[in-house]
This record gives sequence, C-alpha cells and structure tokens, in this order.
Amino acid sequence: MRTVNLPPVASPMPLYREPAAAETEVRARALIWCSSWSSVNGALPVNALREIAAPGPVRLAADFGRDVAVSSSFEEYAAFWSPLLTQTFSSWTLIADPPIEVRVHDGMAAATFSSRFFGKTHNGRPMAQRQHVLQVWEKFDGVWRLSHEQTTVDSEGACM
Repeated sequence: MRTVNLPPVASPMPLYREPAAAETEVRARALIWCSSWSSVNGALPVNALREIAAPGPVRLAADFGRDVAVSSSFEEYAAFWSPLLTQTFSSWTLIADPPIEVRVHDGMAAATFSSRFFGKTHNGRPMAQRQHVLQVWEKFDGVWRLSHEQTTVDSEGACM
C-alpha cells in the first residue's frame, strides 16, 4: 500500500474574533441605556438616562409609522417621554435583543439592534411592541455617550 500526503484542509469553523474593547464598551452602554429606560416606581428614570446621553445637542427620534417624535436635546426628549409614559403605564421595561451590532471608527460608534417594550397600563392591560434601533455614540472624556438615536416601531408588532 502506498502512502499519499494530502494538503492540509482549511478548518470548516470560522475563526472567532474577540471584539475590540471599544465595541464591547459601546455594546455595554447600549444595554445600560435600555435597562435605564425601564420604569422605577412608575416613572422614567430621567437622571440615569441623562448620565448616558452626550452633553450638548442630542438628536433622538422615534418613528411610530404615522407620527415621528424628534428631540434636539436630552431635555426635550425627557419632556416628551416622561409624561407620556407615566400617564399611560403603571410600569414598563425595555429589553435589547441580541445581537447588538457595533461599528467603531475615530471616536464614534454606531450600534444597531432590535428591542422589545413591555408595559402595563393603569387599568392593568399589558402592552408590548418591537422596535428597531440605531444609536450613534461619541466618546467624551473617555466615556461613550449617546449622541443620536433613531427608533422605529415595528408596525407588525406595534401591540404584540
């Protein structure tokens, strides 16, 4: 019997690439933003969110299909969402669904992901919706801060 030497076969498994530190930081900040959006004693935790938002102008937009809410500052954002949520819901939570895709370049990052909003109205009725989110993060004094967010409510899952 004759021995044949075969060339090495490339591994069928893709190589795992460890995420860069910046990608991991931005992903963690996106998760913190979502968890900070959840109600605390029936209120929007504005101060927790303010700590995550960038200083100065911040663009935050929510597309509901028929209506779009755009805020040019964090204060406008909080003034819109805080009363809307507290008047409609007794409690709510926002959950980011994996994966959170992150691209980083030159002190800025873009994160895209889907999220789910769950709330209970004051009369006890549960409500839920899916959302698609694009966030732009900028590094300020060594900390990633949210400078732009575009949220689009999934019309198919507006009230799951």
